[in-house]
Amino acid sequence: MSSPDNSPTERLERLVGRALGEQPLRQAPEGFAARVSAAIASRAMLPWWRSAFAHWPLAARVAFPVVCLGLTALTSTALVRLAAWAAQHLGGPLSPPLAGARATVHALATLGELAPHIAGSLPPGWLESVLGIAIVLYVALFGLSAVAYRTLRPHH
Repeated sequence: MSSPDNSPTERLERLVGRALGEQPLRQAPEGFAARVSAAIASRAMLPWWRSAFAHWPLAARVAFPVVCLGLTALTSTALVRLAAWAAQHLGGPLSPPLAGARATVHALATLGELAPHIAGSLPPGWLESVLGIAIVLYVALFGLSAVAYRTLRPHH
């Protein structure tokens, strides 16, 4: 019976490790270090908004999602009001398509009025559970997308 240290896998690992350790170090191509240093220096000169989000100032990282949510709400409100205005003031050949827009605006307004009542009637902890499940599903989707990308992307 062989000990775990003398298993074929262990012997192969030691053999490969020894062979790789005996290899000479490879030298970088001429001028490579200068190109890398120039690329690092040029990235350091970029303004903060052109760098990665994680390197933005804290105030900008906090304000960015708030501004995005505000712009989303503003755009949604503007579109609903535009659709309501168009449904009310435009007629003639546009009436049939605008009838659908009017019904959509009415349904959205009704949902907006019902939302606080529905939220108030939910049991405690239910909303947090749903939010937690949504986060887990989002992370799973992100992970599966990354796996699919790595699997399906042609390797060069």
